[in-house]
Amino acid sequence: MSVNHQKYAREHLAARQQAIDERGRMCEDCGFPGYVEAHHIVPLHRGGSLSVGNIRLLCRTCHLEKHGRVLTTGERAWRRMTRELQ
Repeated sequence: MSVNHQKYAREHLAARQQAIDERGRMCEDCGFPGYVEAHHIVPLHRGGSLSVGNIRLLCRTCHLEKHGRVLTTGERAWRRMTRELQ
């Protein structure tokens, strides 16, 4: 792993953890509690920063949807069921 990649990884994890500390482990789109991923509002390849202000905390499903992935019928059913259990 290059020095630049290591620096990016450390900064990314620190910003994600800061966002979790400030906002909690809950998807900012659907409210699903638990594991969240850092979604960059302005993508890094378009000049976005690694700062906490450029991060939205999203569950895996919402993060995939943000990037244009279509959910299967099974994934949608699992999602509905887990929401009902909240």
